Amino acid sequence: MRNVIDNLLNKIKTIVLNQVIYLDSTAFRFHKNDDRADGVYSFIPLESVQDDTQIPKSVVTILSRNCYHEHVQWYPITKKSDVLKVVKLQSQTSTLPVLFIIGKVFNGQTPVTYYHLNDLSTKVNSWLMVPETSLLSQPFVAETLISYQTLSPSNTVFIAKGVSGSSSTLKGGVIQSDQQFAMSTGVVLTNRVTLATDEHAKILNMQMKKLYKISLSGLFSKARLSSASFTTLFSKLVLPTLAVITVYLVLSVQISSVIAQHTKSELSAATKEANEVLNQYNQINNMIARYKLVADKVPVRTELLAVWQVLAPLYQSGMTISSVRQNQQKITLQFSAASASNSLQLLIQQPGVTNASFVGPVNRQGNFDTATVLFELATIEIDEQSVEVQLGSDELSSNEISLTAEER
Repeated sequence: MRNVIDNLLNKIKTIVLNQVIYLDSTAFRFHKNDDRADGVYSFIPLESVQDDTQIPKSVVTILSRNCYHEHVQWYPITKKSDVLKVVKLQSQTSTLPVLFIIGKVFNGQTPVTYYHLNDLSTKVNSWLMVPETSLLSQPFVAETLISYQTLSPSNTVFIAKGVSGSSSTLKGGVIQSDQQFAMSTGVVLTNRVTLATDEHAKILNMQMKKLYKISLSGLFSKARLSSASFTTLFSKLVLPTLAVITVYLVLSVQISSVIAQHTKSELSAATKEANEVLNQYNQINNMIARYKLVADKVPVRTELLAVWQVLAPLYQSGMTISSVRQNQQKITLQFSAASASNSLQLLIQQPGVTNASFVGPVNRQGNFDTATVLFELATIEIDEQSVEVQLGSDELSSNEISLTAEER
């Protein structure tokens, strides 16, 4: 879809470009080299033009500097309507057609550039005739001097871009360099620009899109306008322009819609990926929080192994343990054995056991003593061998607890 629209737009641009001719000693059309990415423009002579009587019709004709002579006249008038009246009176005295461009007011004066056409230019059958020097100076800043070569015949042209406008001349006579021309026009030579042939054509083509920046009232063909009726003018000039603008706007809306839909799809996909990443991040944070909570509640496995290592010899001596309570390093042990004192001595002998003592009285029931012992268990290294505890009570005789160093 996008390629179809691009091809259609290029076709429209080609049609519009074919309504523009470039006139020097013969007529040329603009040609864009589509094989190159930089979009180089060139001039192609029209094969149908055999002599100067066969200049084809066109909407716009760009006049080479060889087709006119120009001079700048300053008027101490600031109101444009008054300047226009003076210019029309001035133009009536000329035997050949005269084009003009009214410049910007500067220091209370208005400059007007007159373009006196040669005989070949009078045979142009166009609605609008634009001097090329007025276009070539547009993209450059003030205090710039531009030089280039005309096509046929090849002459060097100097254009001086000043604060209030531009002026130009052909190389010859007393003007043999750009510096001499700059001095004659009073322009401070700050920037120099030399245009190659392809740059010359490209700037002309680009500035055709910015004709609105130039005062066009003095560039229309009076002969063409006077011979054309309102219907002819509307059908041949206004209607095609409206049609091109309408098609361009419609295509622009369609292209904008396609681009907006594509952008929306990319944004939706990016939002989905971002949400997935955010969910994973939240899940990881939740897991970390749960692990920290479990780590705070679950006793350290090495401490449990140390307790079992202390209790293992007591089980083997025939002690029956009722309960074991641990508070950090302090262990409370309730047990019954044949001799509570012997069991206490055996407990004291275990590695890491300190401050072992009875808590409360020792009760004798039958052949067994029942007692409670409190002791502290220092940090010790766990044996690499397995620690096996065989419970001797009748209730747990079928259960075996096996703790190995691998479980740490």
